[in-house]
Formats: sequence, structure tokens, C-alpha cells
Amino acid sequence: MTKKIGILTFHTTTNYGAVLQSFALEKKIIELGYNCEIINYHSYLEYKEYIRFPKCNNKSFINYIKDIRGYLLSRKKRKTIEEFIRQNIILSKKDYNKENINLANNEYDKIIVGSDMVFNLNISKGDTAYYLDFANDNKKYSYAASLGVDKIEDKYLEVCKKNLDRFRYLSVRELQTKEYFNTILKNDVHFDIDPTLLHDKTFWQNYEEKPLIIPNKKYIVLYFIDADGIELEATKKIAKENNYHVIFLGHLKKDIENFTCVPNATIGEFLYYIHHAELVVTASYHGILFSINYNTNFMYYCKSNSPRMESIAKIVGIESRRLTRDYIPEIECDFKNINKKISDLRCKSINNLKKILEENN
Repeated sequence: MTKKIGILTFHTTTNYGAVLQSFALEKKIIELGYNCEIINYHSYLEYKEYIRFPKCNNKSFINYIKDIRGYLLSRKKRKTIEEFIRQNIILSKKDYNKENINLANNEYDKIIVGSDMVFNLNISKGDTAYYLDFANDNKKYSYAASLGVDKIEDKYLEVCKKNLDRFRYLSVRELQTKEYFNTILKNDVHFDIDPTLLHDKTFWQNYEEKPLIIPNKKYIVLYFIDADGIELEATKKIAKENNYHVIFLGHLKKDIENFTCVPNATIGEFLYYIHHAELVVTASYHGILFSINYNTNFMYYCKSNSPRMESIAKIVGIESRRLTRDYIPEIECDFKNINKKISDLRCKSINNLKKILEENN
């Protein structure tokens, strides 16, 4: 009988990367011959950040208006993402929350948590469901799960260690996390690549959607920007010197010449823009990954020395593509060695995923 696999992850957000990594892992497991679905788990974080209308509390009127504006803009984007999920992702028929997630334990032969920053309890507001505390020990697995920070906060450390040591297979996405977990856990810790890299560009091209807004000349995609404006200024400079247009996937506070803001791109349009850009400038982890997969020239900005960025840069050898206040990389990127490393990592991680799926409980 075909085993039934449940994936617990961040799939109900307005972040393109979070949704695409969920889809990619589910799709790969199905390709490998298993019955798989995303556990439709609704956390407090989802309710607070994406569904609940903002409350005023003690905020100033201006900040409250900003929150409402952000909520309304997020809602439009959310609708486009929900449409992609309806068409492409298999969700559990049952909805789960913190009160009833234990019932999922009876539905699946194996439960895999990952990828994204599911182990970061600051993001999930202390929700240890993502540590599979509700699941039988013989069903607990992770694939390329991310901590996203240097270490677990002291207040969460003991409960995290207790649960992580009970995983049958513990796989993480960052080298720093692997090294850190090796110092605090008895369990073996494995490294695997983000699910979006389990598929090559020919796979992702099937899900592209040609946008209505396409410049009539070469363009830069600007996706996720830093608060200090380093990416923005670098992009303006590059665009001016090379006569490029700029597609900004988001909102800007003021209009900029030769910039077009696309705040509510569909996931298919997001993929198309990345694929066909002359250059991608990004502070997004998945912005880097899709640029690599498509062999689109890119440069990245590392906010707060993010372990996610540092890890993928070291693994693939793209440190020279890092944009700083004092350094702008060349536009052209040599993908020969990058592609070889990604191909090797893809083969290794697919084999590791097979081991997870084939292991007898």
C-alpha cells in the first residue's frame, strides 16, 4: 500500500518563496511515487499577520493607517497566491490548528516538516507544532528545515532539543544550522537543499505566466529591498548606465523614473519576471535560488548577515555576487561552476529524500 505523507510547512503566507517551496517538496514526493499532501495547518501567526484586520491598540493614527494600507495590499496579493494553491497544491481536506493538530498524527504514515524557517520560534510565535511535538516519534522527519538565525533562544532551547532528538531523520537547509545542531543534539543532522532546487528550470517554466506589464526593453527585477536603500540606489545606477527598465515586485513610497511597481504579481508572473530579466537584484533567499535555477544574472544583498544567504553563497560559491554599500558586482554572472554544484546537490538531496520516504517505520 502506498504510504501517505503529510508536509507541515509555512504555505499560507503572501511570500512567493514560501508557497513555491511547499509546492516543490510536495510535487517531488508525488513524482517519487507517494501519496502526499500539505497539512492545512493554520497557525496564530497566519491569523495575526495575514487575516485579522489590524487593531489600533496604542499606535499613532499614522501608523494605524499604514497597517491598514499594508493589510489591504497584502489581501490583494494573497488572493493571487490562493488561486495558485487551489490549482496546483494538494491540501488536506481537514483544516488544523493548534487545538486539533494532534489528529493529523492518525492521518499519515510519515510527517515531514520543512522547508522555510519552520524551526524559528520567533516567527511562529513559539508554535512547537513545527517541531512535530504532536506526532509519534516513528513518523517525525524534516527536509531542509531552516532555523534562519544563529541559535535557538534560551527560553525555547530545552523543548526544541527534546523534540529534535526524536526525529527519525533531521535535515536542515543551512550549514550553520547543521553545525549548531551538532553541538546541542544527540541526533544526526543532515544538510539538504531547498525544495525549489529539487526541480530544474524546465520544470518551473511550466508554471510561468506572461505578465500584462512587460517593458519594451531589457529590465532589472528588484525584489525585496533593504531599509537603508543600498539595493535601490545600486539598481538605479545600473539601470541608468545600461538603459534598463526596472520592475519592482512590491510597493515604493514614491515614483521613480523608469521604475514600474508590480505589487500583486501572480506566482506565474513572478517566475516569468525572474526568468526573463537581464538582472535580478534581491535581498530574498528564494530570489537568489530562482535566479540560479534560471541562470539569470543576479546580485544579492545580505540583510543582517543572514545565515540563509551566507550558507547558500558558501555552498554554491557566489560570494562575489554579494552587493554592499561599497561594491556593485558586474552584471554578467558565470554559471558554469554554479550549475555543476547545484546539479550535484540536487542528486544528493533527492537520494536523501528517497531514504526518508523508503525507510520502514
